[in-house]
Amino acid sequence: MEHGLRVLIITPIYPPSKGGPSEQTELLARKLNELGLRSRVCVCRNTPKVEARFSIDCVQVGGERGPGLLGRLLRRVKMLIGVVRVIRDFVPDVVHVQTFAGPVTSMVGIYCLLLRIPSVVKITGERTHEFLMEKGFDRASVVYNTLSAVLTVWDRLILSCFSRLWVTSPQFQERFETVYGISSKRISLVPNFRDLAEFQRMGCTLERRSTAGLPLRILTVARLRPWKGIEKCIRVLSRFEDGEIVWTFAGSGQSSYEQALRRQADEQGVSGSIRWLGDVDEWELSKIYSGSDLFVLMSDREPFGIVLLEAMSFGLPILASNVDGVPFVLEGSKNTTLQSKDDLNALESECRKHLGFKKENTEGARQVNLETLERFSSDRCVKELASIYAGLASSN
Repeated sequence: MEHGLRVLIITPIYPPSKGGPSEQTELLARKLNELGLRSRVCVCRNTPKVEARFSIDCVQVGGERGPGLLGRLLRRVKMLIGVVRVIRDFVPDVVHVQTFAGPVTSMVGIYCLLLRIPSVVKITGERTHEFLMEKGFDRASVVYNTLSAVLTVWDRLILSCFSRLWVTSPQFQERFETVYGISSKRISLVPNFRDLAEFQRMGCTLERRSTAGLPLRILTVARLRPWKGIEKCIRVLSRFEDGEIVWTFAGSGQSSYEQALRRQADEQGVSGSIRWLGDVDEWELSKIYSGSDLFVLMSDREPFGIVLLEAMSFGLPILASNVDGVPFVLEGSKNTTLQSKDDLNALESECRKHLGFKKENTEGARQVNLETLERFSSDRCVKELASIYAGLASSN
């Protein structure tokens, strides 16, 4: 591996205050530095001022958002100019874009293509479908399918500007080959990762509360988005008696969608059985995992599902939808169940099974499959990424 290789990591979020993608950005930069590469994090964000941690080389570009469409346009232009200045100052061997989202990402890809700078972009989802679903379009409508086709062509053009796509599961690798027409030579499969060892250390310091008796404590950690299956969980919860289940949802989203979920819970009479936590920091999240009985993730779309790794690291039984990258993540793990994303009866049945364990006090011991988790260790995955960077730089 080429020591001294310069990698510029462009991200919209940093530093990490409550886990998530920013935590991975920080971990990537730290691990690259440990391997002898030189990394710099470029944060495309207006406010507040970014304070780097762990001696990470970090710069911030952006500007105050002005009023209206023109104000947003000017801010993005300022961000792009700022990124260009960072690139010229740092002179990276490789530019790494941490998420394929927003116009700045597109402009960075085009700029790197024009200047022949090797570039890598991480694919965390299909932004076309996520955008249309958040806007409330019916997936079966002509409008949805027309817009989807047009925006997919646009995404294909932008993706062609990048030297390499980083995808996190074989299912998404196949999808970007078939739907977006990206050559397999330009796609690298590297699993998602996080610092599970630190996460587990936090959990090990917690005293495990007795799980005997009711209620069954179910946990879902997910962004509040239409494709995360939260509505299905609420409908299933309404089939149980009061006091049998407490369902915790950790994660935030658009306020309008969160309010819609709360209204659904009110209408179905289960508001008292739900805890809406919003974003929580890692210490609080580790306490929530430790105090839960069952982890549920019933997404309609899930490129990877890093929260599944978190649940596995605490030995929680997992019930998840059999979509996208979920089977890849859970392969070989213990005490997990995959089911159809739309089968509410199966979801209810599994919840009742675990409720029976609670009533009879026959819950099994928590099992952590270290071999499965090792596949997603930060050391292993960052070394794979560093090898990709070196290959791109040497062939440029």
